[in-house]
Amino acid sequence: MDTRTLRLLEYDKIREMLRGHAASTIGQEQIARMRPVRDAGIVRQRMEETSEARMLVSEQGAAPLGGLHDVREAVTRAEKQGVLGPTELLDIAETAACCRRLRRYLLNAGQEYPKLL
Repeated sequence: MDTRTLRLLEYDKIREMLRGHAASTIGQEQIARMRPVRDAGIVRQRMEETSEARMLVSEQGAAPLGGLHDVREAVTRAEKQGVLGPTELLDIAETAACCRRLRRYLLNAGQEYPKLL
């Protein structure tokens, strides 16, 4: 889509509203990079994923994202044999625990939500 159309649709305002609901800085960054898609197949796929996610949240409650931290810098430093401080190690541990909870949440959803697995 061209810039004028996006401005008329107030796409930036919609994206900003969505960013307010992101659970992490990584999610906010992904939303900031989002662009409209023209391919009908991709649009259909994303709408199906969104419908499944809405049904899952409606039936089982919000995804367990508590403890999710942006640990990219710490992980990069650790890969280079850098030393991590206690706060960084705690953030990594909390993020790993969050990932385990989220995995269980999705696996417990079973085959009812194949687009999310």
